[in-house]
Order: sequence, then C-alpha cells, then structure tokens
Amino acid sequence: MELDEVLPDARPGGATSPTNGSLPASPYAPTDPPAGGAASAGPSPGSPPAAVATATAIAAGAMAGVASRLGLTTAFDAAHLNVTTPTGGLFPALPANVVGAALAGAASAVAAAAAVPRAVVAGIVTGGAGTLTTFASWQVGVTVAMVGPGEGGAGGWAPRVATAVTALMVGVALPLASYFAGHDAGRGVLALVRRRRRRRWLRRACKVSHSRGSLAEEDPSGAGGGGAAEPVRGGGGAVDVDGPLRRGTDTATVGVGGLAVAGVVADVHRQTAASILFAPIGALLRWQLASRLNPCVPSFPLGTFVANLCATAAAAALTAVTTTGTSSLSAGWVLRAAVAGGGGGLSTVSSWVGELIAAESRQAAWVYGTATVGVAQAASLLIYGILWRVRQ
Repeated sequence: MELDEVLPDARPGGATSPTNGSLPASPYAPTDPPAGGAASAGPSPGSPPAAVATATAIAAGAMAGVASRLGLTTAFDAAHLNVTTPTGGLFPALPANVVGAALAGAASAVAAAAAVPRAVVAGIVTGGAGTLTTFASWQVGVTVAMVGPGEGGAGGWAPRVATAVTALMVGVALPLASYFAGHDAGRGVLALVRRRRRRRWLRRACKVSHSRGSLAEEDPSGAGGGGAAEPVRGGGGAVDVDGPLRRGTDTATVGVGGLAVAGVVADVHRQTAASILFAPIGALLRWQLASRLNPCVPSFPLGTFVANLCATAAAAALTAVTTTGTSSLSAGWVLRAAVAGGGGGLSTVSSWVGELIAAESRQAAWVYGTATVGVAQAASLLIYGILWRVRQ
C-alpha cells in the first residue's frame, strides 16, 4: 500500500512544477522526507499501523465532508438563500465544491512546508476536502439540465445547452480560483504562525542572554554558570504540529462517528445519516484507486479519472431511477443516500483541480481535464437519458 500517493509534497517550501509556479504538487503526488530534518512522527509510510491510521483519518474526514456538503447544499438551495437551482447554471453542489477546493489548497500549502502527520493530511485532503466536493453530482446536474424535466427543459434545446455549458464553465473556474485562494491563505496563516514563533524565540533568547550576562558579572570565570547553557530551540525549521493535530484527528474520528451512529439510532434524518455512513466507502475506494493507478501514467492521474467516471455513471443511474417516472421503490431514500454519500465520496473535484494545477504541462492539463469531463458527461448522458426515456 503506497501511502505516499495520497499526500502533498512534504519538502520545506513546497515542491514546484515547471508550469504552476509555487503551488504544491498534486494531492496524490509522491513525497520525500523533509530535507535537513526528521520526517513526521509515527510509523513508516508502508507499515500496517500507518495504513490503519490513514484509513481511519480518511473515513473520519469523509463523514465530516459529506455532512458539510449536505449542509451547504441545503443552505444555498431555493428554500433558504435561493442561490442554486437543480437545473440551473449555479448547480446545488457548487458551494461545496468551492469550499472544498479552498480547503484542499490551504491544506496542501501547510503540509508542503510543515511537519504535519501523514494521516492528518490524508484525512483533510483525501477524506474531508475530497468528499466535501463532488464531481459526480456536478456532472449529473449538467445532464439533468439538458435532458431532464423541470426549468432546464423549458424553451427547447438551445436554453438547455446554454445552461449546461454555463454549469460546466462555472464548475471548473470557481473551484480552480478557490484552490489558488486557499493555497495563498494557507501560506499566509503559516507565515503568521512562524512569525509569532520567531518572536517568542527571540524573547526567550534575550532572557537567556541577559541571565548569562548577569552570571558572568558575578563569576567572570564562568564556573558558576554550570557550563554552557542549553541552546534555545524553536525559531527555524518546520512547525511541529504533530501532537495537537493527532489528538484533533482522534477527537474528530470519535465525535463524527458518534454523531453518525446517534443519528441512525434516533432516526432524526435517516437519509442524511445513511449518506454520512456511505461516505467512507467511496472515499477509501477512491484513495486505493489513486494510490495504485495514478503512478501508472504520470501525466494522466488514472486513479482519479476512474473514480470520477465510475461515480458519475452510478450517480446518473441511481438519479434516473429515483427521480423519474413513478418509482415503486419503498427504499428510495437508501439509493439517494448512496448517491450523496457513496458516489460523492468516490468522486472528487478538489483532487482533480489539484492535479490540473500540478500537471507537467498545460497540454497535459488540458488533455486530462477535457477527457475527465467529456467521458464522464458522455456516460452520464447515455445512462440517464436511456433510463429517463424508458421510465416516462
């Protein structure tokens, strides 16, 4: 199991590619240990304890991510803020995709320059941001705008195609911009933390210097000082956030898992609770696909491509079954939960955007981005269109 495939470059200052400036490598790019210092604390990347810790962090992040996505989708829908519409250019998953891409950019920036545990980075980037964003719901929304009933179906094919093209363009542009913004914000926060640490180190160094000067005045030979004072550590190197973040991950795992189980037991909202429980399945499957298939073609992340394609096809089929015609399925809420949780966890926009930015060249980025959107949309149109016509 290659855990390095799910983490950003951990070298101080962040790795750069020839075409993306100071942005870090893809969230699935291989990493090297920090130069000039020890790697993150914990077991070696390929050891079973490290794999279990990473899988646990991804599962916890996935549950938090899908819960946040459902909350953002509800907050911006027509019944609340009235920003997004199911068949409009501003599709329901857009706010979550924007926020998730920003989170992935910020986490990648911090992880590229600080000693963050591997499991924590995987939990945030692969689990949290990867599940907060959803490629499948975006593509199925575009399909529904073109061939499905509702607002998008009024006025003939021209308005439908225009709406679909708008959704595609907005769905790419805004997450890209938010990834850049999140990356810059992460670097800014990290700079502030280091500046505060440096000031504290300078204050401590001044106190030590003043104390040693007083001892030298009382005992010029220096014998009374008890030997050389121990140098004060801190000021340079990577920010050590291992302990607090590890405890935070454990707390998040227990807390999110407890909330999910409590929701199921109390049956407060069974579809939401089921979506949260489905999310780790999709996220862990995506992690394994990316770990094993992405290294096969360096210029084309095959694992993420396969995950997004499979999730889009499954979401198109389940959406057509549950939303068209007169459904006789008494457990339709389970299928909808599988689409929102499992399909949303399997697909990702944040990692896809990160891979576009970290591509070897602009040509490779265009090929990868166009192929992912084109093939996924073709599969969604075919599957949803056939099932929608059959069930009318």
